[in-house]
Amino acid sequence: MAKAFYSFDVESIPSLKLVGGKARSLIETKKEGFPVPPGFVLSVNFFKSWMEEVQNGQSWNNFIASSDDDLKKTCDALKKGCKSLKFSASQKAELNKALEVFSEGTLFAVRSSSPEEDLDGTSFAGGYETSLGVTKTKLEEAILHSFISVFDERIVKYKLQHGMKTNGPQIAVIVQEQIDSEVSGIAFSLNPQNNCYDEAVINSSFGLGESIVAGQVTPDSYIVDKLKRELIKKKISKKEQAVWLKEKGGTELKNDFNSKEASLSEEQVLELTDLLVRLEDFFDKPIDIEWSYSEGKLHLLQARPITAYLPLPPEMITKPGGQKMLYQDALLMEQGIQEPMSILGTGIYNDMMEIMIGPQMGTIASDPMQGIMISIHGKAYLNASNAIKAFGKRGLNSMMASFDVPTGKIMDGIDYDEYLPKKTPKKLRGMALSMLPLMFKISLGFLRVYFSPKKTLKKYQHSYETDLKRIEAIQLKGRSFESVYQEVLQILIDHMLSIFDMLLGPLYSGWRLKKIFTGHDVNDLIVKLHMNLPGNPTARMGREMYALAQFKEIQACKDAQTFAKNLKAKVFSTEFMEAYETFMQEFGFRCIREIDPATPRPYENPEQFFEQLSLIHVYGESEENLLKKAEKEQVAAAKKLRNLAKKLGKERKVSYHIEMIRTLAGYREVPKYLMVKLVDVIRKKGLALGKQFVKEGRLKNAEDIFSLKADEIIQAEKNSKVDLITLVKKNTSYTHLVVHQKDWPRVIDSRGKIFSAPRENVKDGIQGDAISPGIYKGKVKVLNNPYDKPLEKGEILVTRATDPGWTPLFMNAGAVILEVGGSLQHGAVIAREYGLPCVSGVEGAATRFKDGQIVEVDGSNGGVKVVG
Repeated sequence: MAKAFYSFDVESIPSLKLVGGKARSLIETKKEGFPVPPGFVLSVNFFKSWMEEVQNGQSWNNFIASSDDDLKKTCDALKKGCKSLKFSASQKAELNKALEVFSEGTLFAVRSSSPEEDLDGTSFAGGYETSLGVTKTKLEEAILHSFISVFDERIVKYKLQHGMKTNGPQIAVIVQEQIDSEVSGIAFSLNPQNNCYDEAVINSSFGLGESIVAGQVTPDSYIVDKLKRELIKKKISKKEQAVWLKEKGGTELKNDFNSKEASLSEEQVLELTDLLVRLEDFFDKPIDIEWSYSEGKLHLLQARPITAYLPLPPEMITKPGGQKMLYQDALLMEQGIQEPMSILGTGIYNDMMEIMIGPQMGTIASDPMQGIMISIHGKAYLNASNAIKAFGKRGLNSMMASFDVPTGKIMDGIDYDEYLPKKTPKKLRGMALSMLPLMFKISLGFLRVYFSPKKTLKKYQHSYETDLKRIEAIQLKGRSFESVYQEVLQILIDHMLSIFDMLLGPLYSGWRLKKIFTGHDVNDLIVKLHMNLPGNPTARMGREMYALAQFKEIQACKDAQTFAKNLKAKVFSTEFMEAYETFMQEFGFRCIREIDPATPRPYENPEQFFEQLSLIHVYGESEENLLKKAEKEQVAAAKKLRNLAKKLGKERKVSYHIEMIRTLAGYREVPKYLMVKLVDVIRKKGLALGKQFVKEGRLKNAEDIFSLKADEIIQAEKNSKVDLITLVKKNTSYTHLVVHQKDWPRVIDSRGKIFSAPRENVKDGIQGDAISPGIYKGKVKVLNNPYDKPLEKGEILVTRATDPGWTPLFMNAGAVILEVGGSLQHGAVIAREYGLPCVSGVEGAATRFKDGQIVEVDGSNGGVKVVG
């Protein structure tokens, strides 16, 4: 039977649902011998009668029916009603029984311990109410104060934001002997500033810890290397005030006359570090604690799991003190995808990367540390340690600069000695030799491109049309997932072999032009050669979307639901229906996160597609005019380059390289187009199979098929005993841990340390990387996704990264500011197509800029300046 209270010295540890995470951890650590002050917890059962009384009232009914707009009002009404709650005779008896072991003059700290609080995914930090220095006569008042806070608007909103239920609140309350602290504070078993698992961080100040928790002082800060037990960094702050315990109860804020002195000795810092290490080992997870020193003795006041950190997949973590590895987020850099993809999507990405760059660089399922690419748990990383070992630092950084310059800057600032394996991994040994036949083939292909670009293009276009027909001819019915999957991969292999060498031509020509014009300021002119390129399917998709957006069926439609209804009923004009169906056939599979088969496509979701079209501003300057302006700039740039070349006596060479870029560069996006088309084939087959598995009771939802690996799906087709529901749960266990992670790092090591690009400020502005030339001044609009909010004509698009699903917004933008993306990423390509000034590599752009700010974007020099 559930008890009303549990002493910290209880023999059997109570369940989480009875006492909450905070109290349970105190009981566990006390039992283990950690220095926890004595106390007890009033369980959820203690407050059962109060909860029933609250939930039988009208204020509770109003709260349950409340909307976001009146949430504060209904929460305040609940809290006001709770103030009339009284302790029953049985509650008083239980409280008095719990207090029997404490002397008459004992003071107490009273704080919450909800079963929903201080769990792995939720912290509610600072949400519930705490009372310090409480006398026995004031205990009932303090306990009620903590109980009432369960209905605070902050708590309810936090639950809603984390997908938690709000109709069954529960709370327990801790009553603990108050320590008369001389020094107190908080400490973390990892470094919250850089996520490093091997560093402890301690914040301390004089008096009670309330001054730190309440933000009344800037505490002293200590960073410690846990493995070496060495103090890395110490910062002594001005602690001009402190909260002290009053002898007869309560607390008082006093001026601290020792504010410039260190609050902790180095011995105490190391003692706290040892405590953190022991606690982390005990809980087997990162921990943050509240602690205090009284008469030189260390006390543990609270211990809870750290929730605000990035856990790496277990397969990517190395042991403390072992060989560390460096990882770069490949999906973020190459595709502009931040959050994890589906499990199947990651596997497809890995298989396709192996096709494009060789199996030596792919994943070994049994040991991801052996390869260069690690595709795992919805993410894909480049193992930079192995890549540097195989290719050298210069080769890696030069490749990174094409995708994301800040990543290269991060890598430049890292000491590689501790990250390079002593031996080249077995999988990479002899890789250069094994790749010689491929390199020879590529070289021959490049020579063909170099001497005959137009002939090469004609041959490729024939190959492209053949591959399109092969995709259209893929049959799904009556075939296994394995056979469809293998056919898809084979088409991709064939296509990559047909285009890979051709893509090198424009890259070589761009490099040669820079060499020819060394000492001349022509970078902007070379970039402008890439404006309005022929052969770019992503740019063509944007033009077709603009054409669709102009139809009255879009302009006159009041909302997405009406559009979808009319589309299904086919009441639109024949002209529109034909244009719409043609678009869907050619581009209906393209969207944000398009390389993930789990992503719904526009042809499946006409409502969302309508929302995209409605965001396109079809009045004022047309998309056609934008392209004409881009074309004029491109022609003018080519003319200036030829004129300069004539003076240098190199007109023929320059004309050749200009023609190479104009003829072939636009086709760089074609492999992505075909790859996404093939991904959509896998999506269709996967959904069909998922529905079949649902009918058979093997999956809960058809979409769960995307939470399986390809080989698991293949085995499940062959063996009906494969437990798919268990596999789905296992495969998604990591992604559930990181569901709230938004700002994924570019570079992280195998001990969790996140590296950031240096923030470079220029005079009156911020320095990024010049992507697309031109200067533009206008209002900022910060978007987290393409559907976040409308981007009005002429506004400056600010976001972290883009993929082809963002293309329609570029038609409205006056300029573009990106956090992630180099000259070859989607945002750069489309900005150049439309002649939009674009700056990338602006660290923290999505948070440092605010809607409505007036900024000036200098796409020629990579500068961004706030001007209003």
